[in-house]
Amino acid sequence: MNINLLLPALLLMALWRAWRGFKNGLVNEVNRLISLIAVLFVLALVLMAVASFRKDETKNGIIAVVLLLITGIILHLFGIIMKSLKAIAKLPLLSILNSLLGLAAGIAEVVVGLWTLYCIILTFPTGQFGAQIMAWTQESEWLTKLYDANLISQWFHSVFD
Repeated sequence: MNINLLLPALLLMALWRAWRGFKNGLVNEVNRLISLIAVLFVLALVLMAVASFRKDETKNGIIAVVLLLITGIILHLFGIIMKSLKAIAKLPLLSILNSLLGLAAGIAEVVVGLWTLYCIILTFPTGQFGAQIMAWTQESEWLTKLYDANLISQWFHSVFD
């Protein structure tokens, strides 16, 4: 007997992320998301710089360092903007709106995570794990609709086809 564990797991994650998004608000959720993207971008630039200098590709290394400096300036400006938005989001009426939009952002985060998982399963060999996720998806009408509505996959197909 094959019990579909994916749908209940996603529902629990959506509830958790919705609660956290409601508690933190949209402004904090956006701040965390952009911070995560920035960390990954900075890590890629640092790896690019180190690899370039090790291979005596000074030009690429300098480009990576300049991009790191520009990224630092942009992130500093972003921090100033986020502090202002956090202060504005504490105003009475905007606070409620911020919380409700944070709730929606939390649910959207789970959906985007699932779409990313589907893209990974379809792109890379994931063996039995990927096969089981796809089997559970086909068993559930909701998961099938989410799979069919995968905007990330549609974007990749439009870019690379």
